[in-house]
Amino acid sequence: MRVQAQGRLIGEHSRVLRRFRPIPADDVRAALVSLQGDLGNRQQKLLSSAFEAAQSTVNKAEAAGGVPQGFSKNHYVPGVRGSDARVDIESKAGNGNIGPGGGGGRGGVGPLFSNEHTTIKTNDDGSRTAVISSTGSRLTREIDLKD
Repeated sequence: MRVQAQGRLIGEHSRVLRRFRPIPADDVRAALVSLQGDLGNRQQKLLSSAFEAAQSTVNKAEAAGGVPQGFSKNHYVPGVRGSDARVDIESKAGNGNIGPGGGGGRGGVGPLFSNEHTTIKTNDDGSRTAVISSTGSRLTREIDLKD
């Protein structure tokens, strides 16, 4: 499974998820959040609607029980050509990618990338937040997830 933000206006930024089959939906959501965090403020603002649409795709895929091999969905920014800026989700192998929940039933997600640890926490008000920390760094970022 790969999530990516790409286009002439932003370059190419991607995350590849290979840890679980099916890949938990929370891991895909966290990868999107992490990917969005890699972008500059102007790029984040430009792609905000595409990232929201990508999160919605993950929610729908989770509810439907996953996506088939070869799944690919492009999320465009209204009024901007896809070659200039878009967010993509691709599943090249395996039925059932984007499975329910997070972390293979461990109550959270494991590391998505070799230098990051991501957890999804549920707040008192029922909202969810991705907490991303980097190995070897004291930096932690928290990003609210939209349902």
